[in-house]
Amino acid sequence: MVGFFRALSFPALLLAATLLRGETPTNLQELPSAGASNETSHETATKGHRAHTAKLPTRSAPIGINLARPNHWSSSHPFVDAIKLADDWVGGTPRDFRDGRRLSLDAYGWVSSLAENQVARMVIFGRDAIRPEGVYTLKYQGSGEFGFEGGVEVLSRAKGELKVRIRNGTAVVLRLSATSPTDPIRSIALFYPGGRCTSDRMRYCDESIACSEGERCVPFEEQAKDEPFHPHFLEENAAFSVLRFVDWMDTNREANDARPFTSEMADWPKVESRRYHPVPFEIMAELANQLEADAWLTLPPFAPDGFYRDVFKAFSASIDPRRLIYIELGNELWNDLFRQHQQMNANGCRRLSSDPEKECTTAEGMPLCAKTSWNEAQARCRAYGAREQAHESARLFRIAAEVLGEPRIRRVLAGQIGAFDGRGRSMLSEEIGPSVELASIVDVYAVAPYFGRIVHSPEKLDGAFRKNKTQVHGAPAGVFTPISGEKTNRYGGPYAGIVRDLRGLKEFPNIRYAAYEGGPHFLGFDPAIRDRVIALNRDPRMGALYRQFLELWSELTGGALFLHYSSAQTYGPHGAWGIKEYQGQPRGEAPKFDAILRYIEEGEISRGER
Repeated sequence: MVGFFRALSFPALLLAATLLRGETPTNLQELPSAGASNETSHETATKGHRAHTAKLPTRSAPIGINLARPNHWSSSHPFVDAIKLADDWVGGTPRDFRDGRRLSLDAYGWVSSLAENQVARMVIFGRDAIRPEGVYTLKYQGSGEFGFEGGVEVLSRAKGELKVRIRNGTAVVLRLSATSPTDPIRSIALFYPGGRCTSDRMRYCDESIACSEGERCVPFEEQAKDEPFHPHFLEENAAFSVLRFVDWMDTNREANDARPFTSEMADWPKVESRRYHPVPFEIMAELANQLEADAWLTLPPFAPDGFYRDVFKAFSASIDPRRLIYIELGNELWNDLFRQHQQMNANGCRRLSSDPEKECTTAEGMPLCAKTSWNEAQARCRAYGAREQAHESARLFRIAAEVLGEPRIRRVLAGQIGAFDGRGRSMLSEEIGPSVELASIVDVYAVAPYFGRIVHSPEKLDGAFRKNKTQVHGAPAGVFTPISGEKTNRYGGPYAGIVRDLRGLKEFPNIRYAAYEGGPHFLGFDPAIRDRVIALNRDPRMGALYRQFLELWSELTGGALFLHYSSAQTYGPHGAWGIKEYQGQPRGEAPKFDAILRYIEEGEISRGER
């Protein structure tokens, strides 16, 4: 997948004042500390979550979802508190958005003090992030002075609470200009408009949407500790039987992303933390519990045994023991768009080659296995990387089995679709011990069967919904071209890739096939054609195309698990990946969402053994 464009964040920190319209200062220095705290603990964050339930939809087909990255530029709002998705604090001055000075933060991510002439800013919503419009409730503790930059109107103030109106179309930034050294501003929470009905955690309510007779619409701020998830988020993801947390775990690294991979449990946010990036394990587990879905954990690569062991212990302590846990090492280690690919290849070369510099220097003056155009050194790098991936996966799987127990886990090895006869087979056949192959401890071989492509011209767009009149690359007549692939493409589309993989997997009968992600892959990065590509993703015919793909996937694989990428995300210059364009979008306006729900609701293949 073109992951580089998929995961780019909206550069809100570079907006500066020119993109922030309006300013509503609020002086709270005279007010005493608020009463109720928004700080939570693991105990309070999990207790009461099963006090009332909601009826989950019937799942007649094994379909999962990759949850969109929770951050300030996303149009997915999983939590009732928007501050959990806000960006990091940025230190600046009253005039300058950023001045390079470090901020003093406490253990939970709140500003503990400010230097002279220093201002701290937090981007809550990026300009393009579609968010619910209406009256939000802001809660806080402490004494200080803060205000807003962007599309915010303060409606009322009380001790520890503000009511503010937020609209779409502008960035929303919180600006902290003073904080008490003995009672600093902290535990800030910004609750979305509305609430949930008392008998159904998935039923949203507000002034215009009433609950059933005799029920109360409970504002989000009243139950935030016990009910952290937005009901629209729960409702829209309730049909999925597996939740993949790759973006919630911040496991991916683009080629230009220099951040280290997490390798210490101390660096992982807690339930009490200001920002959920990555998301605490207790919160991920609680979501799986509420939706009665299995959890797919994509672990950061290159971490020590102790970190993996701590992760599994933390997750096991919170998740319902009836839930399965899929275990995967890294994201798309086969894909040279990602830094983890080059790093895995280099590690393998250093460990296995007798002359790493000679064999794995892909370009003069660059690090081992650095990304370049494909050459012989790149081929050697990938061969070493595949072997290293096998051994590192085996290490992770053994720790998972030790901590969680084999009945509760599904060990996943991921590869490139249609390439099983290359690296897939070699990884499974790699000896990870005396006469022991990796295949002996792998449960699932997973790929990413996307359909569609990067579109550069109107002519390519015109063929998006064309059906074959004859058989193409093994796909029968009547199949949409993006599924079969064009005749001029020697490898075909996802249909042919799935067939090749399944043919090779026959020699490993105990390993199941699955899709760790997939769906429409139509992209247009040329500004002249981008709007038309987005319109293609909105076209009602996209529902028919997606439904046919899912039916063919089921027919070819015998109803294997398929995970869409991703939950609600804004369509824009970096892709149209979301099953919806924004959380709360009507089903009738979201053809991909409708197609998947119809497939789940009407599917004839039972989930069976997972």
